[in-house]
Amino acid sequence: MIQIARRVVTFLHRRPTLCPSALLGALDLVYSGVNAGHRKAISALAEVDPVSEDMITGHLGDLEQFQWFVRAHLESAAGDLPTVDARTEKGAARAASDS
Repeated sequence: MIQIARRVVTFLHRRPTLCPSALLGALDLVYSGVNAGHRKAISALAEVDPVSEDMITGHLGDLEQFQWFVRAHLESAAGDLPTVDARTEKGAARAASDS
């Protein structure tokens, strides 16, 4: 969670006039990266430490719920997500603000 906060604060600091849609687009991409890291950790912990695996799985559930809230504001009525092809926070912000 601290990684997410640091990346968002850094992103916002560099772009003080960012529109809300752009912020959500960048945040969606950050969540995608953090969630992918959690999935890797869960796979690594599966054989080694089931208790830690369960803790990380619960944490991932919370992160995925937060990302779902973010995506609910980004998706079009047809269910299209403008950030789906974005590779950087800046690209995701641009895609979200253009939609």
